[in-house]
Amino acid sequence: MLPIPLVIVHFGYKPYLEDIIRFNSKKNKIILIGDNDNAHLGSVKNVQHILYFELVTENLIFFKNNFYDINKNIFSTTKIRVDNNLRCDTTFGVSCEYDFLWHARVFLIHEYMIKYNIPLIFHTDSDCAIFEPIDTLYSILPQGTQTAYSIEHIHNNIHMVGSIHASFLTLQFCEEYKKLLFAIYIERTKIHLLETKINAQQNGAPGFICDMSLYYCLWKEGSLPIFDLNTYIYINNEICTFDHALADPLGLSGKESFKMEHKENVLIKKLQFKNNAYYAETENGNFIRLLSIHFNCNTKPFIKEFLENIT
Repeated sequence: MLPIPLVIVHFGYKPYLEDIIRFNSKKNKIILIGDNDNAHLGSVKNVQHILYFELVTENLIFFKNNFYDINKNIFSTTKIRVDNNLRCDTTFGVSCEYDFLWHARVFLIHEYMIKYNIPLIFHTDSDCAIFEPIDTLYSILPQGTQTAYSIEHIHNNIHMVGSIHASFLTLQFCEEYKKLLFAIYIERTKIHLLETKINAQQNGAPGFICDMSLYYCLWKEGSLPIFDLNTYIYINNEICTFDHALADPLGLSGKESFKMEHKENVLIKKLQFKNNAYYAETENGNFIRLLSIHFNCNTKPFIKEFLENIT
């Protein structure tokens, strides 16, 4: 079996993208599904660049033409401003266009897997560092695991979060996710799965409906087995886990899993660096080795500093 590829989908270029690409490619084969702005990263050793528009299908265009802003009005007919090459204004912020691109990456990943006959990939966001070879990480998961990603399953009736920022994804996952998208946005037969979150938002609760809401619904429905990567796993008898987000205490015990501290006025997990690895301190004082760090939101400026410590 060929090594499991690490796949990143990213539009445009940011310096942190290059830092992550160069770091993750030291131990893994990287597939960067991107555009002309980041095509030069295909020259990095162990990196293959694929132009995203080569993976755009009629199915994705059909979904785009029927996609609407579910956050503003559950029955809104407002269309997004995205052309058939997926070009749109992706200025950072929660917008309908940005929301669509989060969903579109699953279509692109699915088409890549079909086109290149890849049954299993490891997907990361472009701000997520991975500290071990992907095949090693897959070998330590429970036998039979295929789809695996982070799930916020404790005290989550309203928040409803699953995340594929570091995830093992299969063809079946992509197929089931697309079925769920169509059932919600096109057929509207499964909007009830989001009813609790919709009602909460209408009553002033924070948050918004996005791809993470659907990853959670997919897990909750049970249409395919999904392993929660917040679970503790072992490497050489050492307790380890994947990082949900550096700026979030979320872990196996929900939002009360890890201690937090300020670094340059940014609240992050309390970490310890030793033996060429990062450890996060739990609320009960234990240290759990991190297999990844997700530099979400305003923690991206720390990427270069943190990764320079790893040899």
